[in-house]
Amino acid sequence: VTAINSAENRLFAVKADGSLWRFDYNSFQKVQGIEDVVAVTVTNSFFVALKTDGTLWGQGQNDYGQLADMAVNYIDVPMQLDVADVVIEVVSTRYATVFLTDANEVKMIKNGTVTTLTQYPDIIDIEKSSWGYGMILESANGDFTRVSIWSNSMDDWSWYFDQANQQFDVESAYYNNNYSDVYAIITVDKELYTQGNNNMGVLGVGHTNYVNNWTKVALNNVEKFVSGYQNSYAITTDGELYIWGNNNNGQICDFTTIP
Repeated sequence: VTAINSAENRLFAVKADGSLWRFDYNSFQKVQGIEDVVAVTVTNSFFVALKTDGTLWGQGQNDYGQLADMAVNYIDVPMQLDVADVVIEVVSTRYATVFLTDANEVKMIKNGTVTTLTQYPDIIDIEKSSWGYGMILESANGDFTRVSIWSNSMDDWSWYFDQANQQFDVESAYYNNNYSDVYAIITVDKELYTQGNNNMGVLGVGHTNYVNNWTKVALNNVEKFVSGYQNSYAITTDGELYIWGNNNNGQICDFTTIP
């Protein structure tokens, strides 16, 4: 596994061969009609995949024009999005698809059109804020900003990650607002720290109590972390996938049957 993303009770994963897989309800299904995938971002109603050639492909609900023209309500097979740029990062939110170009411009697909978010210059990395309404932007100077995207507005704040930068050498940051507040950082030493709401043990710290301070997860060499509804997922640098939390819908799954 080389990339993961989650929403609610679903996990999407990219394998080293470029195939895209969906994990939920005790099943493992390859997404048909798309290959050469390097990254994926997913909400509870649609997904967007980034391919090796820098193109974006999407499938699912298009109720806010986050994938295509507003005249299209639903896309039932993976379709290339109308984006002229070479894309290097992509995140999905409830109301929009946001991507980073090879020119380090942040752009957004919403209401069927592509616009440039000029208020966020010098961005080098973007991460999804799980399921709902936002993303985390990392600037060239190492600052992190949490951005929320609503149907008709945007807002941002960065307090949690400013605090983390004072304690750690942060490589990437993550926020999950899916019915809870889960914050996570990965340091340059590939250590994972979490804090916030710990329902069903999503923070991975050995208990289910609320955590007020950055606490290290007992997992080494972490490359990527995401959190869904009452579940968390991590990939290590050697491609191992770890999952913990609630398994009511089979989202943790029976690992003996992973293809």
